[in-house]
Amino acid sequence: MGLLCEKNYNNIQKDQSTLILLNLNNLFKKLFLRVTFLLISLISFHFVCAQQNEYRGYVDKNPPNKLNFQLFPNPYTGSKLYIASDHSEIKNIMIINILGEVIFQTSTYDGYITPHNLRSGIYIVKIKQGAQQGLSRLVVP
Repeated sequence: MGLLCEKNYNNIQKDQSTLILLNLNNLFKKLFLRVTFLLISLISFHFVCAQQNEYRGYVDKNPPNKLNFQLFPNPYTGSKLYIASDHSEIKNIMIINILGEVIFQTSTYDGYITPHNLRSGIYIVKIKQGAQQGLSRLVVP
């Protein structure tokens, strides 16, 4: 009789352990589904925001802090590089190579600069006038 009670007690313990494991398994499944749903929601929200920002950028091509200017001659031939801008403030000019290194930097009120150390390549010209700034590509053959 004692042996039979011990077997029943062991079976009850196994059944309780199995129930606990099944409950934990169901809990982890629910948790996994909720986390997955949350991640999908966050990713979707990110893409919607990115699309809205892209749309806003497409609609507003000239935000108030963007400086519009022209460089000529472009391709640059080695003498004066003229800069045409609608603003009369001092121009802070940086010429940057494709590696991000500043090759030439100056500030001027003039409508031109004479950068002598430019080798053949493609450069970015960054100009800041007052609260506005702009970028343009410069080609040196």
